[in-house]
Amino acid sequence: MNLINIALNKLVTTDNVIFNTYTPDKIVNGNLDSTDGFLCKDNGVFVLLKIILDNPYLIKKVKLKQLNYNNIRRCKEFTIKASNDNINYNTILSETLLNNDDLQEFILNVNKAYKYWCILIKNNYSGETGWSNGIGEFQLYANESKYLINQNKDYYSTKTNFLNLGQPVDNTELQNWYNKYGTDDINIITENLNNKEFPMSKNENGIWETDFELDINEVKDNIKLADADENNKSIKYNCNDYRILDLCDDEFDIRMLKEK
Repeated sequence: MNLINIALNKLVTTDNVIFNTYTPDKIVNGNLDSTDGFLCKDNGVFVLLKIILDNPYLIKKVKLKQLNYNNIRRCKEFTIKASNDNINYNTILSETLLNNDDLQEFILNVNKAYKYWCILIKNNYSGETGWSNGIGEFQLYANESKYLINQNKDYYSTKTNFLNLGQPVDNTELQNWYNKYGTDDINIITENLNNKEFPMSKNENGIWETDFELDINEVKDNIKLADADENNKSIKYNCNDYRILDLCDDEFDIRMLKEK
C-alpha cells in the first residue's frame, strides 16, 4: 500500500499561547530536528493542536517526534482525536510518546475518513507540572489512491454519492474526476450511507453551482454548504439509507488512480 504523509505543510491551529518562534506550522514542516516544533508558553497546561486537511482521509498510521527544549522532551501522554464537522470529535488513540528523539510510529485501527485531526498533549518528561508542553512533528499517513466506478463505459462517483459522470474527453478530465468525485477508501461502496454530497463549480459569472441536479424529494432536512476552502465547495444533506453497491449494475469495474 502506497502511504504518504498528507499532513505535510497543511494548516495547523491552536488556542494555546505560542512560545517565541515555536509556531504550530513547525509540526508539519517535515523538519525532523529535535529542536524544531511547537512549544506552549504557558506552563502546566494541556496543549491542543489541530491539523486541517483538504478533504477527509482514511489515516492508516501516525508518526510523532519529540521536541527537545532545554534538555526536556515536551510530550509524554497524548490523545489523538478526529472529526468531520470540527465539533464532534472521536478519540482515535491514547498513548505515550517515548522519551527519545526517534520518529515514533503508531498504527491506527480506523475505518472512517476524517478531515480534522487533533493531538492533545497532557504532560511532558520534566517530572513536574511547571514545564510547558509541545511536540516536534505530527505526521498523518494515508493511501493517496482514488477510486471511481466504471460500468457500461461510463464513470460514476464514489464520494458519498453515485453520480453518472459519463465518459471523459481526455486523461486530464478523467484525472480531475478522480480528484473531485473519487474516494480514497473504496470500502465506502459497501457501507450504509444516510447522506449525499454534491460537489460544486463556478459558472462563467463566478457563481457557485452544483455539478449535478439534486432530487429535492430525497432531502430529509436542511441542505448544508460544505466549504472546504475557497476552491473546493459542495453541498450535503441527509437522506434515506442507501448503499452505493446496491445502485450499481450486476457487472461493474472499480478503477483506481494512484498519485505519483
